[in-house]
Amino acid sequence: MDYHPQNFCFNAAGDQLASVHWSLGTAPIKIKERIRLTVVCLWGRTADGQWREVARTPWPGAYDCFTSGRQFFVAVDDPVTPAVQLVELKSKTVILSVPLPPDKQLVAPVALSPDGKLLVVETPAPTDPSHCVLDIWDWAAGRCLQHLEPGVSGLSPVTFSPDGKYLACDCEEKWSSTRWTASSVSASSMRPSM
Repeated sequence: MDYHPQNFCFNAAGDQLASVHWSLGTAPIKIKERIRLTVVCLWGRTADGQWREVARTPWPGAYDCFTSGRQFFVAVDDPVTPAVQLVELKSKTVILSVPLPPDKQLVAPVALSPDGKLLVVETPAPTDPSHCVLDIWDWAAGRCLQHLEPGVSGLSPVTFSPDGKYLACDCEEKWSSTRWTASSVSASSMRPSM
């Protein structure tokens, strides 16, 4: 079976790399079906500078990877619960499970803060499922710290700034940068000139 790399992430030392690969398959299939045939690979850099595959694990539902220091994490779409799970790669321990609506058709975009303490998950807005909200989770405490409603249009990439103080996401035909702390949120937006 052929696999297509979806996401990569280096550890802090730059000597290991994790990668998530989806099956290419032979017929057109939906994303939710495609990620049921996912593999996650761990790569190591050898003394001569070459990269070698250290481990390959079939991992149904895996769709993204992150690092914090020397640890690797994988985002997994769990259709049984339904939820998005943050899983530590080497031990395969579920660190956090965030519930999702049972009818969610696409995978939930997620981002891990640079210090590895926070996970942001995009979920459908309770009042209008055509729009999404961002939930910021303290995964160690297992609780949602903040619920942001920037008008995310769904399936938007979301990312933390290197200092972890800002989130960027695609919001209703513009990019939004949201500065947040545990007590306040301020947002700004910009439209690309294309």
